[in-house]
Amino acid sequence: MVALGGYLGLLIALASLVAVWRSVGGAARRSALLSRGRSADVQDRSGNTVIGNSGTTPTSTSRPTTSARNMSTVTGLSNANTAAQEDVVLNDNRNQDPQFVSQSLRGLPTRLRRSKTVLMLKMLLESTNLVSSMLYAVEACQRSTMLVWTGECPDSTLLAPVLADECPEDYASLNSLPLCGASVPVDALCEADRDAPSQCRIPGELDNCVVDTGGFTEVNRIAFDVFRKQSAPACVSLGCRELAAVLWSLGTVSLAMTIAWTVLFHVRLVRKDQGYLNRCFVITFASTFAVLMLLFGTILILGFQGTGPATVVMALMVPMMLLTTWLFHAAIVVSFHGRPQLQDAVKSASMELPLFNVLVACNLEGEEEVERLQKDRDPLEKGLRLFEDIPELTLGFVDIFFFKWSWFAFASLAMSFVMTAVMVIMGGFLAVWDLAKTVGAPRRRRHAQCRLPDTE
Repeated sequence: MVALGGYLGLLIALASLVAVWRSVGGAARRSALLSRGRSADVQDRSGNTVIGNSGTTPTSTSRPTTSARNMSTVTGLSNANTAAQEDVVLNDNRNQDPQFVSQSLRGLPTRLRRSKTVLMLKMLLESTNLVSSMLYAVEACQRSTMLVWTGECPDSTLLAPVLADECPEDYASLNSLPLCGASVPVDALCEADRDAPSQCRIPGELDNCVVDTGGFTEVNRIAFDVFRKQSAPACVSLGCRELAAVLWSLGTVSLAMTIAWTVLFHVRLVRKDQGYLNRCFVITFASTFAVLMLLFGTILILGFQGTGPATVVMALMVPMMLLTTWLFHAAIVVSFHGRPQLQDAVKSASMELPLFNVLVACNLEGEEEVERLQKDRDPLEKGLRLFEDIPELTLGFVDIFFFKWSWFAFASLAMSFVMTAVMVIMGGFLAVWDLAKTVGAPRRRRHAQCRLPDTE
């Protein structure tokens, strides 16, 4: 939660800075255009009046009278007002002209492909989507570990172990907790560490709530197994522990495949632009891929242990996968940014670095460069939808249906849904537009082969 909050805070701060920068830059550009477009009269050093943009000056070198200056000023203002009114009428005619509206709609696909704002939005969504996938893998594994220590009662309810901050504070409160059984209401605390046999099946000694009875030795510390009774979710019919293990492992596999696809794509892009892979880059790629495979295998082994320490180590190793791939793409940017033939690969790799990708998108030189970059990344984005969004959507729906609501499942599902919706809407619109343009374009039909021979 802390990592997610910090990441969202950085995104909000960056979005605010970009908005301020764009507003200030837009105001400065409008001011420059207004200053260049003024047609008000100015005077030279000798006092002669120079007419705004006409480029003509009076033939007399003597200083004009006050009335002449006032007349010229009034004339200039009148001309400016007339031009402004004509612009307003022209804009109204453009807005009412169906042909102008059609031409504007016709240029929409090109504007989408060349828009820096669209590229910035896509990069923010991609970075946030990857982080949400990481959080789902970590939190789903922790839930799977909690289910290992979850008990079952005869009335089809579950006993979920409470965390340390949910434990009663004193010995009297702990000792007065009822014994876990069918008579305990749902969402109430109970304990199963008494000598009397419990009506519910407990996995083992949990000792999750420890109280100090007043002393300095371990003898004075008493541990209890405290649970919270919960209504059984829909996963009971399939086996909650098994289903939870399948969900977190598939989420981890999806995250690993997403990272591997991104790394392999940029290796291929570097090879395409350069024509070959130098030895240093091959070593860097091999080392990165070996580290990623080692982390992936270790994460799976630790996650299936089902113990607290193993889960903590697993939760620390999953972000290292993201850090490794970010370092790899940063190495591409730092190593090749000065080579003209590798600029496409450098810009594409910079799009994988969170927050930095937005800054790079803001500083792209022209619309053609934005369009070329998005075209180069089309295969990457199609692979991301296949390896990241489709599995996350499936896992999110299954998770929410069988385990009820959880913030990490909802976050992963929402980000994958937004990312997929944006790409499908944009891609579908562009595809339909290209098809309509192809169908509606006039074609020359040759009828020479169908012409009958002349008869005498």
